[in-house]
Amino acid sequence: DDDDDDDDSNDKDSLRSNMMILEAQQTPHDWASWRLLVGNGSFFTPLELRTPHQSTSFANPCVVHDMIRSSRTRTGQQAYIATAFLPSQGNGEGEAGELLYRFLVP
Repeated sequence: DDDDDDDDSNDKDSLRSNMMILEAQQTPHDWASWRLLVGNGSFFTPLELRTPHQSTSFANPCVVHDMIRSSRTRTGQQAYIATAFLPSQGNGEGEAGELLYRFLVP
């Protein structure tokens, strides 16, 4: 039944829209201890981000749907753009500043 397929799609979209990303500082006043977490508002898990120089400190996260790119993907995937700030403390050489990353979600 086609109606059942629509319900499954709506459940997936609802799940994605209920997820959030936030920052948390592990040690007060320590810029090197900022981490990003993803969760549903009740439960969160750390994001294991990897950079070429093994940076570990990330703050000020933002994720937005890239509607222009999503309309052009051949596979029907949704495109997103994520940004974060990398403080100089706790990060690899030359990796302080703004991080911009684009990714696809099936």
